[in-house]
Amino acid sequence: MKSFFLALCRVLCVLLVLTSCSKNHSTTPEETQGSSLPNSDSMIGRFSCQDCVAEGILFSRCLNELEEYGGRSEIHVFSDSVVTRVTDNLNRNEDPIWVPFERAFIDVTLEDHYYLEIVCADGGLATALFPNLSSDFHYICPSVSFDGRDICFIKRVKSGGFDGCVVVYNVDSMSFTGYDLGEYGTPISAEISPNGQYIVCTNSSSRICLIDKATRKVHLLTDVDSSSPSFSPDSRQIVYSQENSKNEYAVNLWLQDILTGHRRQLTTETTVKDYDACFSPLGKEIVFSRRMLPYHGSEIYHLWILNLYDESLTQITDGPENDYDPRWR
Repeated sequence: MKSFFLALCRVLCVLLVLTSCSKNHSTTPEETQGSSLPNSDSMIGRFSCQDCVAEGILFSRCLNELEEYGGRSEIHVFSDSVVTRVTDNLNRNEDPIWVPFERAFIDVTLEDHYYLEIVCADGGLATALFPNLSSDFHYICPSVSFDGRDICFIKRVKSGGFDGCVVVYNVDSMSFTGYDLGEYGTPISAEISPNGQYIVCTNSSSRICLIDKATRKVHLLTDVDSSSPSFSPDSRQIVYSQENSKNEYAVNLWLQDILTGHRRQLTTETTVKDYDACFSPLGKEIVFSRRMLPYHGSEIYHLWILNLYDESLTQITDGPENDYDPRWR
């Protein structure tokens, strides 16, 4: 049976252009459609398939030493204790996410604007996922439901600021649907839950919100500065980053049940910044990006793994580059 994402690349030829989300975030954006798209098989870039793998921890690596989240970056994968580079071009590539059931991933790349591309991790093509969406907008923060039916991302104005909305593309209906946060402001990040029922967002006030897709109701999950939430495999919990109560410059990881609200602090160090946490496929471990505060060690982001049962920490990258945006399969 053909997978959803192989079919998607063919279907994109007849998809409709996503129209602008309403700038009034107190109203609900409607399902949007537009004109037909061109051939989706146009090639964006190539990379060698010789040593590529299709499972492990995908992550972004900034190739400019000591330049935090800046300059050129490429996608790498950590598997069996080996780091392999899986993109190689002059663009900026980051925020990768595995495509369910495929040897492929989606990432965000930058030319004249940020857009989504689908990349064959076994050495095929890198192709624009939605090839004719308006270049007046940025398309960032991709995520995919576990069954591959829903692709979620943020659509943001290109001219600056945070004005934007959450968009979900449904593979079955070939339609885009927009969501906003209403009274809770503008979403700056978003992730769809593995079961496809929820979307967790960080808003422009650094608060985490939960959207119920079926009802469109928005729930505020945190009331302090917090960011980069990500779902557990069972869609019941989120892991996220929050300022340390003893040192405002430090950032730690927290775990929260989205139904009961029960919270648990996972890392407590006052000399680190922990971001971009992501669960392992079985939910027993968390991979995240950590850097030390000035005068306390390396100020470069490296990847670490936290075991949720014995709370042990293991550093898995230690090079001169910033490593961030890890996603595990």
